[in-house]
Order: sequence, then structure tokens, then C-alpha cells
Amino acid sequence: MDRFQAMETFVRVIESGSFKKAADTMQVLPSTVTRTIKELESHIGVRLLNRTTRALSVTNAGLRYYDACKTLLRDVQLTEEAASQKSGVLRGSIRVGATSTLAKNFIIPALSAFTDRYPEIDIDFHLADATVDIVQQGIDCVIRTGTLQPSRLVGRRIGRFHWYVCGSPDYIRQYGTPTSTAALADHIAVGYVGNHLVVPIVGRFPKGENG
Repeated sequence: MDRFQAMETFVRVIESGSFKKAADTMQVLPSTVTRTIKELESHIGVRLLNRTTRALSVTNAGLRYYDACKTLLRDVQLTEEAASQKSGVLRGSIRVGATSTLAKNFIIPALSAFTDRYPEIDIDFHLADATVDIVQQGIDCVIRTGTLQPSRLVGRRIGRFHWYVCGSPDYIRQYGTPTSTAALADHIAVGYVGNHLVVPIVGRFPKGENG
């Protein structure tokens, strides 16, 4: 048994939530993942996972082992990255989370320049509009818009954009042109509500002279 590979497999199972999903991400058969976990548990001498036909859960020992594996694998990655940086070449893989709109309009158009500069770095995108647990999903970083919520994660502003409230010519002819933001309360609005928002985005406007 390759103990290092077994640790990576165990971490994949925990973060993906199933043997099949872990196998898919590793491009191996589910039976290979199952066998690896069984051999790992036999080697350690403790049950790491509780499995039934419907669910998979981690034991207390498994949680402790998972934390230790994550630390060890991260240390190995940092060691390899440090060696690569000394040679002047950055290499490795990074999993980036973003919304499909951000990826389509901003990230993907910039990929060509990025890969030209860092040809040894592989990017794995996780595209979703919903807010996800990046630790549980095994995501290295996420790119999001909106107000940063309190968190132990490190956040950095990388840009700005503006929201615009628009009306079609037919709508303006039928309902008239609002003369202030307050007047928008009497109009019909189509907005976006994310799963982390309480009110529609179009319902929030900065205070101003016409507000």
C-alpha cells in the first residue's frame, strides 16, 4: 500500500462525501478507492469511516486522521512549491470557485495570458451560483461579489463593478420614467436574489440627492 496515496484518497473521500465521487475526481474505479480505504484502516488498526448502503460518515478517529492528513499533504505541497519557486518555475494545481457569469465574462478571457505566464499551473474550476463551504468542497479560493461576511478566511478585493437599473422602451412608455430612486418603489422590478441575500439586489440603493 502506498501510504501517501492512501492518505490522499482518504482526504478525497471525506471532502467529496462518497467513494464514487472520490473515484471520479481521481479517475479510478470506485472499487479501487474502497480497497485503498480498507487497507488503510487495516494498517492503522482503527475504523475511519462508517458506511451503510445509503450514507457515509466519518468516525472521531477518522476526523483526527483527516486533520493530520490535510496538514501533512499541505506541508508536502508547500515543500514542492518552495522547490519550484527556487528553480524559477511555479507548478501545481489550484481549484477555483466562481459563479458561471464571472467565469464567462472575466476569468476565462484572462486564462490565455495566465497560462502563458504560468504554463505549469493547472486550474480546476468549480462553477456555482450558490455559496459553498470551500473547505468541505476542497476549493483553494473563491471569487465572489458582494459584501464580505465575517469569516476566518482571508479576503482580498480584486476589483469593482456597478449595478445598473434599466428599463425597456416599452416599459418606459407604459409606466413612465422614474425621477428618483425612491420612485422605483412604485415600479415593477426584476432582480437577483442569491442564496445568501435577504432582499433582492435591486431593492438596495445608496443614499443620494435623489434618494
